This record gives sequence, C-alpha cells and structure tokens, in this order.
Amino acid sequence: MLNDYELAIVFGISLSEEKQKKILEDVKAIVTSAKGKIKEAKLLGKKKFSYPIKKEKEGFYYILTFTLDGKETGKLSNKIQLTENILRYLIIKR
Repeated sequence: MLNDYELAIVFGISLSEEKQKKILEDVKAIVTSAKGKIKEAKLLGKKKFSYPIKKEKEGFYYILTFTLDGKETGKLSNKIQLTENILRYLIIKR
C-alpha cells in the first residue's frame, strides 16, 4: 500500500551545489525504482544548527515529498545512511 512521506535531508555547508543535486537525484532514483512517486522537492535554504553536527555549524535543508510502499522505507533509509555527505535525515509518514 502506498503512503505519503516527507524526507528532510541536511547537507553540510562545505558540500557543493552540484554534489547536493547529485545526491538528491540518487535519492529520487531510489524512490522511483521502488515504484514510488516524487511529488515535490524543495530547498528550504541555509540554516544554523543549534549544536555542531560533524564539526559543521550550518547546513542546507531539503524537503522531498513522495509516495512509497511502507515496506520500501527501510531500504531507502539504509541507502541514505550509507551516503557520507548527508549530515542528518528524517523520514516522516504524513
């Protein structure tokens, strides 16, 4: 059964815009290969952290909204964890 999800991704400020877009395209490819559908992807901008994360004090926030089978979210989460340039991420069921 397809559910609606939001994925928040935080990139470090030192990561180039091209690499950020490449990682986002990889995440989108994972969702679409699992028969999901991307609804929206937007940049929330650069924000300061409350505390340093991996020695970074600020980062770029992206939000992806998509539909995906609930069984596939674990696979998506595992693949995101293996991506070293993502500081934090959060998948939320809407």
